Amino acid sequence: MLQFPGSADWWSRRILKSGNSRSVCQSTRSRPRTAACLRHRIPSPDQVARLTRSLRKPSGRQSGGQPNHKGHTLEFEGAADEEVRIVSEVCKLCGRPLDGSQACEASSNYEIDFVVVPRVVRTVSYKCRCSCGHVTKSLLPEGMRHEREYGKNVRSVVTYLAEEQCVSFKRTSQMMKEVFVVGVAGH
Repeated sequence: MLQFPGSADWWSRRILKSGNSRSVCQSTRSRPRTAACLRHRIPSPDQVARLTRSLRKPSGRQSGGQPNHKGHTLEFEGAADEEVRIVSEVCKLCGRPLDGSQACEASSNYEIDFVVVPRVVRTVSYKCRCSCGHVTKSLLPEGMRHEREYGKNVRSVVTYLAEEQCVSFKRTSQMMKEVFVVGVAGH
C-alpha cells in the first residue's frame, strides 16, 4: 500500500523509524510506542491542505499584464561594443538568392552581458648601480607590500560577499575560483 506524505500512517512510520517519537508522544518505556499513540499530534489532511492553499483573495482580473498598464523594459544607454549583422542570403518564399546591398534594417536586439577576465599586472622593480658603486633599487608603488597580493577589486568583492551578504569564507573562496578564476588563499 502506498503511503503519501501527510497521511497519519506516513507520519507515524516516519517518527517511529527515526526513533524520535519521544518528542511527539510522551509515552513511557513500559508502554510500547504505537502509531495510535502518535495520531493526536499528526496534522490532518485538511490542515495540510490549508497550509498549501493560497491566501490571496481573487481580484476578478485575469492573470498577467493588464490593459492600459505601462510596461517596463530593460533600459540600455550608450553604444554597443559589438554589432552582428544578419542578412538573409535566399528568399524564404521562392528560394532565389538575395542581393545584400539592398537590405534595410528590420529590427535590432541587444544582449547585455559582462565578461569576467582576471587581470594580472606584473610590477618589476629594477636596481641600478651608480658610478659611485652604490646599488639603488626602485620603490614599489604605494600600497604594494607583498610579492603576490590581491587588487582592490578582488578585495572589495570578497569583503562584500563576506560582510554584506554573509557568505562563508569557504563559499566565497569557491565562487571566486569558479566565477572569477581567482583563487583566494585561506586565513
